[in-house]
Formats: sequence, structure tokens, C-alpha cells
Amino acid sequence: MKNKTILFVILILLIICLIILISYSKPIIPREFVTNKTVERSENIFFIYETIKYPAIAYIRGFENDTSDIQVGISGETWYLNFGFMPLGVNQVKFFNLYNPREMGIKVGIVTYGNITNVLSFDKNNFIIKSNETANISIFLNTSKVTIPGKYVGEVDVNTIKPKYKFLSQILWR
Repeated sequence: MKNKTILFVILILLIICLIILISYSKPIIPREFVTNKTVERSENIFFIYETIKYPAIAYIRGFENDTSDIQVGISGETWYLNFGFMPLGVNQVKFFNLYNPREMGIKVGIVTYGNITNVLSFDKNNFIIKSNETANISIFLNTSKVTIPGKYVGEVDVNTIKPKYKFLSQILWR
């Protein structure tokens, strides 16, 4: 009886370790960046994985001798993170909301790729959205006088992990 209990405990610990390993797998680095908002979905026995991929671009302009006519371009498109033309030292912010209609929490992580990674930051990352809640996320384009002018491109991936069973959410994301 004692051996069966020990084996059962070991089995449960192995299953928990497997769940943790599966839920924290690293995303694959893209070879090419998306050109439109793209949604990819996969699942396994425990989780549903969803990645929303946004193309991202910004043109950082250097200081010219005549600064009386600086043009700034800003885009309000929701399918594309286009920060437009920005002079050095000017910062910009874009917002988006994620709603969780599920009965259990979901884990969210944001990853950037490309040279735009050097000038982007987020007000939150690697967080849990509880059931029936909305997360407001700010994406900041940060430039300074030492930022190298040029075209910054890449991709912003919003990764979500949704447990299929409520007990997983309670164990992993307390």
C-alpha cells in the first residue's frame, strides 16, 4: 500500500512538471515578419495556444538644420502597428485591449521581433487576465537623441495560453 501511494505521488508530480513545461514553451522566431494581422492557433491535451501577430513599423527621422517644418505621421490602423514618421526624441504610444470571456484565467505574453524591438516597450507583459476581465495594454515607441535614425520594422506577437480545464488555471496561475 505504501509503495502504491509513493508511485501515485510521483506520477502526480510528473504530470504537474509536464504541464508546467508545456505551458512555458518558447515561441519560434519568425524568418519573415507578417504583413497583416495574423492569428495562429494550436492546442494539446491541456492547453489552447493562440498568437496574434501584428506587423510593426516606425520611421525615425534625424534632426535637420531647419526644424521649423518637421512632419510627423501617425496611423490609427488596428491591424498594423504603424508608428509612422517620428523625429528623434519624440515618443508615441498605442493601445489595445484584450478581453477574456472564458470561465478561467488566461496567460498573456508579448514578444517582439526585428530591429523595432530596440525602440518598443510595454506597460505590462507576462500577466494573467482573469475571467470576464479586460486588460488594457500600452505599447510605447521610445526614441532619444542617441537613437539611430532609420526604418524600424518587425513583428509584435501577443501569445495567450488558455487552459482547457479549470484545475490547471487554479494550480498554475493563482
